Amino acid sequence: MKLQNYHISIVRGDSGTLTVRCKGPGGEARPFSEGECVRLAVKADARQRESLLQKAETDFPEGAAVFSFAPEDTRAFPFGNYRYDVRLTDREGNVFTIVPAGDFTVLEAIADA
Repeated sequence: MKLQNYHISIVRGDSGTLTVRCKGPGGEARPFSEGECVRLAVKADARQRESLLQKAETDFPEGAAVFSFAPEDTRAFPFGNYRYDVRLTDREGNVFTIVPAGDFTVLEAIADA
């Protein structure tokens, strides 16, 4: 799994982790805390209503959200480009997009398991 400039790429069926940290309005570190939820959603395109893949984290080691990807998360995905974003829901129920829409590419796997 690789992240570069809001572009995530993963080989279909691979395992991986993605760590997300947040900054406050002034650029200072803003750790996630108990009672918050960070969600990552992947869709075929922004107009699609249902997510093809969604992950939620409520436990934040060292103030970060760590999303774990298992082989079954992408095994059924056709190779190609998708869209994703990451949103934070705070304790008061406010929702903030902390990673704007970016590309999520599922790369071909030659030796599918």
